[in-house]
Amino acid sequence: TRLGFAPQVSRSHRAHTLPFPEGHASRSMCSAMMLAPKRPSIPGVCEAGCSSSSACSVVIKNTFICAVEDEPPSPAGGFLRRALSEGALGSRAADAAARPRAASDPAGVGGDASVDASPSVQGAASDAASDAAHEKYASLMAALNAGGSEAQGALDMVCSDVLALSFDGHGCQVALLALTLAGPQQVASIVAGLSSCIAAAARSPHASCVLEAAIHASGAESSAAIAQELLHQGRGVATNQCGSQVVCRL
Repeated sequence: TRLGFAPQVSRSHRAHTLPFPEGHASRSMCSAMMLAPKRPSIPGVCEAGCSSSSACSVVIKNTFICAVEDEPPSPAGGFLRRALSEGALGSRAADAAARPRAASDPAGVGGDASVDASPSVQGAASDAASDAAHEKYASLMAALNAGGSEAQGALDMVCSDVLALSFDGHGCQVALLALTLAGPQQVASIVAGLSSCIAAAARSPHASCVLEAAIHASGAESSAAIAQELLHQGRGVATNQCGSQVVCRL
């Protein structure tokens, strides 16, 4: 009665029920309910043995039925996974085709050397260039210390390459030694070699030393040319540690 419908007993089951007195009506009703066949829980499904004329109907309200069974994976899911893997393989193949070949690949031997060059090869080339520059600076120092014609030839080389020498840690030592041996014309030539880069030289820890030595060795005309070039960047040079020393030297 709680479900909203009264239990019904079929004729076949009524024939087998035992008669009870009228006082025991409730007991007979309970017995009839116990002997009544169970109704199916799914609507629209008839009991086994029910005739077509007496169709079974059950109304279920506010009830959620969930059937959980162990089923094999759906073929559609496997197809989707297989399609995804094939697509990933295709994208990997496209990436491999677009990726440049390495230098060790036989098919990429004729490629660009700048792309295929390894960092170790570039580092070796840089070290070789640095060693060659140091050998050049060492030979210039030896020629300046030797004096005579060798020193004059070394002074001419310093005047022609003073810009590169001044910004190098070893080359600036060569330029400083040359300024101590140079005459007025050679000193003016060294200052002229630093022109248009005076502000950068004043802020450089190496070139600023060369610039101070050139100001000390040069006359008023060369010092005025240096000061004139620093006027456009006086604030940046004066607030720099190396540049402030150049300004004080002027």
